[in-house]
Amino acid sequence: MWNKYFDPSDPQAKRLRGEFSCMKKQTKKQRLGKIKTIVNKSRKEAEKGAAKLTLKFGSDLKPLEFIPTGIVEFDRLCGSHQQVDGEEVWTGRGGIPKGRFTIWWGAKGSGKTTMALRQVGQAQEQDGIVGYFNSERALDPVWCLKQGVNLKELLVWEGGNLEENMDSMREILAQGLLDVIVFDTIHAFASKADTEAAGGVDRPMTKEPTRAPSAKSLSRFFRVTTGAVADAELACLLIGQARAGEYAEELVGGEALKHYNSLTVHFVRINNRKKIPMVAVPGIKDKQPAGFIMKATVDKTRVNHLETRYIEVPFLFGLGPDVFEANVMAAVKLGVIQQAGSYYTLPTSNGDEKLQGKPRLLNWVRKNERYYEWLMQVVTGGHSEPENLKPESDPK
Repeated sequence: MWNKYFDPSDPQAKRLRGEFSCMKKQTKKQRLGKIKTIVNKSRKEAEKGAAKLTLKFGSDLKPLEFIPTGIVEFDRLCGSHQQVDGEEVWTGRGGIPKGRFTIWWGAKGSGKTTMALRQVGQAQEQDGIVGYFNSERALDPVWCLKQGVNLKELLVWEGGNLEENMDSMREILAQGLLDVIVFDTIHAFASKADTEAAGGVDRPMTKEPTRAPSAKSLSRFFRVTTGAVADAELACLLIGQARAGEYAEELVGGEALKHYNSLTVHFVRINNRKKIPMVAVPGIKDKQPAGFIMKATVDKTRVNHLETRYIEVPFLFGLGPDVFEANVMAAVKLGVIQQAGSYYTLPTSNGDEKLQGKPRLLNWVRKNERYYEWLMQVVTGGHSEPENLKPESDPK
């Protein structure tokens, strides 16, 4: 701006540049030095609790951490990757990110709640404490135990309207007591405006429904708690419901629900008889499928940018996701177990083991537990060679 009015060679311009520091051209090093002084001051004030705003450099940001589901392909789909020789390589970390909001949504019977319970069990195995908003009042303790949930250490919220539950969560969050919070489902909460009229009187069902207050309350909740969730490194998992749109299923709940989350996964139930084992059922002539295929598609991610956008996991009735089969076949897809047609070649410390057919492969690995443990270490980046591993011979 000054050069527009003053000729740089003009003595008056030189005098003004000397008198006003703002007119002096500073080097990048000088500017960064002054910014570093401001950042250090901000950090010290934040440590003393004198300021809520903290300034920091990008290099001070912590790398994203995850709580795994134990299903390798799912964790890989939703995990962090890094560039190695121009290729995206999984770091071995994945699942639901800490300090972020994650949404799992889909139609009924697509496996959302079961996967959430499995996530709860995995978090508890890692010494995490989990809170569960049981808004649908459909939490089954027997099914929880099947998915590995420790009910004695699970904090459960039941009852109350949306605003009351949000306030309760913020109180717990402020004390840093939880590692994971699950909302099942976020759409089952009724807002205060839905349940109460003026003066706190119960709102009769004959009154018109009010949808906007729920969306507004959720929007305010995200705005207020996003920073606290990040500071507490809390993994916040929201289970959402699907609505039949004009062309496909849609996630409902307002734009804030879609905007503030870092990871959105859409669950779909696929009844594919070719991929699911068939079982005999008394009283029915033909064999019936033992489950279905749970397809998980990433709709939105701020975690990774892989070309692969979906996976398929076998889901068995009465058991949940077939984690064993899913993980063994993940080792096949990742090339740890080589496949040529119907033949599978497994590297072992005694040489390669060649098996024909998927059932025989699964049976062999199931009876060699140490080999299965080694496979899980390999696919998550733990080891590269089957050292000191002597699996049993091929079971007949």
